[in-house]
Amino acid sequence: YKKAITENNYEEALSLFRRAVDTDSRCYVCTYNLGRALITTDKLDEAVEIFSRLTKAAPGYANAFFGLGDALGALRKHKEGIAAYRQALK
Repeated sequence: YKKAITENNYEEALSLFRRAVDTDSRCYVCTYNLGRALITTDKLDEAVEIFSRLTKAAPGYANAFFGLGDALGALRKHKEGIAAYRQALK
């Protein structure tokens, strides 16, 4: 995936992150990276879904809430995004 990202091949990175999450759904870093790749490829609704699931699976993982805030902000759901950022800070 590092090569794909370095080459700005985000669709390939997205595919690799999907496979990683399918292989190990408890890999929270993989799931976070999948969400980031979804934001980068403008698949914002799916990114919100991924980050929402991640926040439920790992409520202590602040990056999940930051990613959710970013995805919601990109969708112009600013109040919800701010709430996610606040949760991350807790």
